[in-house]
Amino acid sequence: MGFFKNIISSFSRMGKSVFSFNKDKSEISFSIKDDERYIYNLQEFEKKSRHDSSVIDAYTLKTEDIFIEYINLDSFSSWNGLSRGYFEDLLKNKLKITLDLQERVDIKNYEFSTYKVNSSFIIHLIYIYEGSTDVFILDTKGKLFKELLKSLDNSFEYKYDEYEKGSINFEISLVKENFLKHYFNSSD
Repeated sequence: MGFFKNIISSFSRMGKSVFSFNKDKSEISFSIKDDERYIYNLQEFEKKSRHDSSVIDAYTLKTEDIFIEYINLDSFSSWNGLSRGYFEDLLKNKLKITLDLQERVDIKNYEFSTYKVNSSFIIHLIYIYEGSTDVFILDTKGKLFKELLKSLDNSFEYKYDEYEKGSINFEISLVKENFLKHYFNSSD
């Protein structure tokens, strides 16, 4: 009986995405362990749908402290390079900033990066990858970054409380820029 229970449990987990956004509840949630999810409530947010012939679903979402770009490529499309690298380059070029990596932590489908911006303040990037979906989350205050990372790794020690946290008005999108920059395209 345990064998069939494990198979059913595996299929159940496969249907649950690592990241999800619930507009009605104003929350984002993250898979942390088997059936456990970390839920983060959003303040007022602005969501913009993004369109490209290579994507099934894409949007940007921003609050006062959080910026998210969600990209789900169709099954015939692929990235022409490293998606996180493209996002970092777009961020630097569009906002005319420098990013100095301070720390990077990889856990499961998550990559947590902390940067010093223009040698003056800290910003956090949570990069999530799952199949054909990539999610980029910029956290200017560090609250989501710290809590989610601590949920995944209880031994993690956050060492940026004393650093100044910036706030940047993000109006960037890999999907929006794809027509000119060719970050991803159809492989058929």
